This record gives sequence, C-alpha cells and structure tokens, in this order.
Amino acid sequence: MKKTLLALATVIASASAMYAQPVITGANLNPVPPEAFYGHQTDTTGIVITAPGGPLTWNYATLTPTGLDTTTMLTCLATPYCDSFAGSNIVSFDNTNYAYGIANSSRFSFIGAYSSGNYVHIINGMNDILMYPLHYNDTHKDTFDANFSIMGFMLYHHEVDSMVYDAYGTLTIPSGTYPNTIRIHRFNLSKDSTAFSGASLSFIESYEWYVAGFHHPLFTYTIDTSGGTMAEYYIQNAALAATIIAEPVNSLSVYPNPASDMINVDFNVSGNQPATITLSDLIGRTIMTSSVNSTSKGNNTINIPVANIPGGIYVIQLHTATGNITRKVSIAH
Repeated sequence: MKKTLLALATVIASASAMYAQPVITGANLNPVPPEAFYGHQTDTTGIVITAPGGPLTWNYATLTPTGLDTTTMLTCLATPYCDSFAGSNIVSFDNTNYAYGIANSSRFSFIGAYSSGNYVHIINGMNDILMYPLHYNDTHKDTFDANFSIMGFMLYHHEVDSMVYDAYGTLTIPSGTYPNTIRIHRFNLSKDSTAFSGASLSFIESYEWYVAGFHHPLFTYTIDTSGGTMAEYYIQNAALAATIIAEPVNSLSVYPNPASDMINVDFNVSGNQPATITLSDLIGRTIMTSSVNSTSKGNNTINIPVANIPGGIYVIQLHTATGNITRKVSIAH
C-alpha cells in the first residue's frame, strides 16, 4: 500500500510541476546578441483565441506560411546610430530599421528607432515590451510620446499600452510543440498628429506566446483596426546570426582624427558594390553624405571635405551591402 501511495503521490507531483504557472524572468527571456530569428507570416484562417486561464492547449500546427521576415538582435555598438540612443544595450534589426532598447533584470523596453532616415526618440516614458519577473495574471501599463520629422513636417505620436499575462499551457506551431508557454494579451492605443493633416487614432490588440529560453515571441496574433488580422510564428536561425558575426567591423579607417580640412575614409570590401558615407552629429542629424555607385574589390577611399563644418565630435557611418560600420571623428579648426 505504501509503495502504491508513494507512486500515486509521485504522479500527482509530476503532473503539478508540468502544469505549474510558468514565471518569466529577464534571465530566461531577454534577447542575446547576435541571435537571429526567421518570422513566418501565416494565413489566419482557423486560428481560435481561447479564453484566459490554464493549463490550456493551443494547436496551430497547420498554419500555412505566406511570407518571411528576419530579425537580428545586435549590441548597440554594432549599429551605425548607437550614439543617438544613450543607454541602449540591445537593438532589433530587420535588415532595414533599427529599434533601440534596454534589456535588464527588470524590463525589456524600447527607447527609440532609426527608420528610413528618421531618428525616432521616445520621450516621457518607454515602450515596455516585458517587465520581470512576470507571473500569471500580472498586468502592466505604459504611456509615452515620440516626436519626429517626416517629409519636412513634425509628427507627434502619443501611445498607451497595456498588457496582461492571461494564460499558460502548451503551444503547438509548425516548428514544434512547446510546453510551459505563457500568453501575453496586449492592447495598444495610439494617436498621431501633424500640423497639416490633423490627428488620427489607431487601436491594435495582440496576443504573444513566450517560453523560457526562446528569446523572442514564439507566435503572435494581431488584430489591427486599420490592417486586419496578422499571425506569425518564429524560429531561431543560426546561419543569419553567423552572417552578422562575420561582418568586417575592423575594415573602416578614418584619418586624420582630429581633422580640419578633409577626412579620409578607408575601407575594404570583398567585391563591387555601392557604398555610402554619412557624417552625422551626436543627436543624429545628417551633416553630409557621399556615395559611390560601385566600389573596387579590396581597399577604397572616400574623401569628406569638412573645412566649413563647425568643430566638434561627429559620427562617420559606412553603409554597404555587407554591413554598416560606425566610427567617431573629431573636427577641429
């Protein structure tokens, strides 16, 4: 009898452990550079969002991919615009845009972005993605503003985000089955306004599934009042990360430094490709740009005249098809 009761107790304990409410911390969820992820956009037909609770089972194994995107997590110093985002220690890069964030034991938040030539700095708050430790039924709300110039006009952005860890259980997506997964239910209300077009409101509701050890959402389902429904599942991609690691970050030389009349920018590339050199100040404003349509294999030089530029500290950025590299330079007259 004792052996039978002991065996039964063991089974009960094992089952309880299997379905315990998972707790998420920064140590087991924060991204680690240079991790990279493929996002598989999918058809949303047949996706059913369950009510809150747990343990639950979400079976989305038959999702049909319709598109693909990539995300690579970088250190701030590995990006061209780090000097404009003080305090950032993590950057999300989608091969076009840089989102600058802070990841530590208490939060994972974004403080700004560089997108299509625009610097977006969050003010009066931060865009919190996750707060730690995260327990079942925990809630969080953040409010922030961001102002930036677009096509010569100032755009004013105000946003209110709220989230709740509302469910836990086992998630199945085409890449596999993941027990001890948590679900975040998020609400996003934003207001954008400009002097010439007035104000517009948008509301986005989303669900995100996370599991300890996978430093990115496993699956997202989004309902956008202006864009309809969207779904995407993610897998980690070591080959993409290896490409970022292989970036020739030591192939840029800037001299003289300090410079008074001319800055010489030397760099090496593996083949013919376009290249652009940008000189910016420390708050991200572009001072001068110089481009070549096709470089030569090996060493190349681009000269930047700076005799008419005020003295101070600036940032030289090299942009090529194989990567972006940044150096600081001093101008002194």
